[in-house]
Amino acid sequence: MAFKLNRWKDLLNGRAFREDTNANWQMIEEIVAELMKADEATRTRLNNLILKSGGTSPNEVVDSRVDTENKVHGSLQDRLTADFNKIKTQYSGIDSQMVAFATLAAELQSDLQGLYDAKSGSVEIYVDGNKGSDAIGTGAYDQPFKTISKAVASVPLLMTNNLTIICAPAKYDEDVYISQLLAPSIAIQPSNLESITPHTKDTGFYVRSITAKNISGYFYVGGLTQMNTANSGARYTPGGLNQPCTLYFDRVSYHAVNKCRFAENVKALENYAIYSSASNGRIYDCNFQNQYECYFTNFTSNTAFDRSNTGSNNFRAISAGRSLVYATALQVAASEPIRTYEGGQVFQ
Repeated sequence: MAFKLNRWKDLLNGRAFREDTNANWQMIEEIVAELMKADEATRTRLNNLILKSGGTSPNEVVDSRVDTENKVHGSLQDRLTADFNKIKTQYSGIDSQMVAFATLAAELQSDLQGLYDAKSGSVEIYVDGNKGSDAIGTGAYDQPFKTISKAVASVPLLMTNNLTIICAPAKYDEDVYISQLLAPSIAIQPSNLESITPHTKDTGFYVRSITAKNISGYFYVGGLTQMNTANSGARYTPGGLNQPCTLYFDRVSYHAVNKCRFAENVKALENYAIYSSASNGRIYDCNFQNQYECYFTNFTSNTAFDRSNTGSNNFRAISAGRSLVYATALQVAASEPIRTYEGGQVFQ
């Protein structure tokens, strides 16, 4: 019976890895084929050389003491013992290699799992800034992480399913950074999203900043309340500026900001509550108060700034550079409602 081992077929392994692994399989197959051939030769030779004499009792024939390498053994028993030991040694070597291959396969599987996740359905990761743990948490409902950043770090880089990071109401004084995470949709939102009213009070889900860069799918942020903007790590830096941001989108295919509340008195910081660059999206049902600039869009962005957004006492509501913003019936009050430059347009 032929002894055939499977080859590595996944293109993610790389050509050199596949060639080396297939060479190892080839070596194992050749060894096994040699052993099977030797075993068959031994059986045939013994069948031909064992003679019957003196009734039904078989006697040893001298030629049967000669092995396949033409070595003469003292007795047939010696020859059979030598053959057995040789086969045992060779099979032991194969066992060692198979154990090594099994270990390598397990490591490769672990690496691929960290890179790619093909589970069906949607994925939910839970975070609790008060009761969670980044040390022993798993992201499950009953074992949440403590920080959003830890939840993001636990996500495979390639996903075929939708991802939702669900956060318990708490203060997340952290700069969340998400880049090149491939998934159909990514959402960061509080567990109480349905019941919050950002136009009248804080949502309970406080976050210092969220940055999303190079996201090819849909990216949603819901129910956030602005906090500690002065220490935000998300910064607008072109032109020598160094302005803090709460939400920062750069080359995001489509972003949605919903039911968020930006109400710190940060006009003196010349902050941007939301900044987007080369990104499309929608901002709706949010509240802006005491902001320097509520929404700053740049570099061919295309955004809908809905009339469901409200606010007061802001310096500027919308700034559009080289971009398009649709802001019909703007309800966000500001000293300077609209600024456009370098061909940017705000349609009201």
